[in-house]
Amino acid sequence: MPISVGVHGGLGNIVDIVVGEAGGVRPIGWAYVGDASNQPRLVWQKRRPVSASFSVNFSGLGLVGESVTLTASSVTGGSGHYLYTFKMNGTVIRTVPSTTATSYSVQYVCNYAGSYTASVTITDANDATNTFYAEYAFFIITNISISVSASPSEVLLGNNIEFSWVVSNGSPPYSNEIQVYRNNSLIKTAGDIGNPWYLGTDNGFGEYSAYVTVTDSWGLSAGGWSNSVSVYAFGYTSGSNVNVRSGPGMEYSSVGQISATGSQVAVYDYVSGWYYISYGSIRGYISSSYLVVP
Repeated sequence: MPISVGVHGGLGNIVDIVVGEAGGVRPIGWAYVGDASNQPRLVWQKRRPVSASFSVNFSGLGLVGESVTLTASSVTGGSGHYLYTFKMNGTVIRTVPSTTATSYSVQYVCNYAGSYTASVTITDANDATNTFYAEYAFFIITNISISVSASPSEVLLGNNIEFSWVVSNGSPPYSNEIQVYRNNSLIKTAGDIGNPWYLGTDNGFGEYSAYVTVTDSWGLSAGGWSNSVSVYAFGYTSGSNVNVRSGPGMEYSSVGQISATGSQVAVYDYVSGWYYISYGSIRGYISSSYLVVP
């Protein structure tokens, strides 16, 4: 049992030693023990186990490319200096030379998605070791991304536009929300929808696009814009030799003429009394005074 004795060599009183038996510990000198033999006996220092706290802290959201900090703290027990060996998934990432520090931290960059197990092994001056693990394995994930598309590139008024998207990375299941714009104005918002999702074009001709947001089970979100879809209607000229102009006004130059009354044109937009149309290879603006759009 531990006793306090005077040890030769000027070591003074030693606490937590055992006398006369090694027990796998370090001899520290000779002492006279007041027993019946009154003979000097070898004194061994009792090995006290190393104890510590170990933690893992994230620098961000737990994404690939971010770093985590491994910290061993409140180190007690053992003997003398400590050697710290930090490991991630069993591979040594940092060895800290013998030091008297009772806490130490290292950083590690997580370069792939998956499960990680962190540990630190602390070795004292007598080569006694103890290994400590984080309370649980942690997961690193790749940031979620999304690609959104719309088809066809042009559609006749009254027909559907198909919006679809591809989600990369993150952790399913995913929730979603779509915002649809016509001529840069929001016209519809819908959530928890199917993929693909179809939109009727009863809101009129013009340029349609959508912004889709997805959120994964970790709460990470990503959003993306679709390409633009042109929705057109048919219109008919109400005069002959109707000028098609480069802009919505008489001050703009003519880019062509439509000679016959009643000619069918594709109408894509309306701006202050002018229709943006397509007629064969001609694209431009016709005054609403010369065009009938049912």
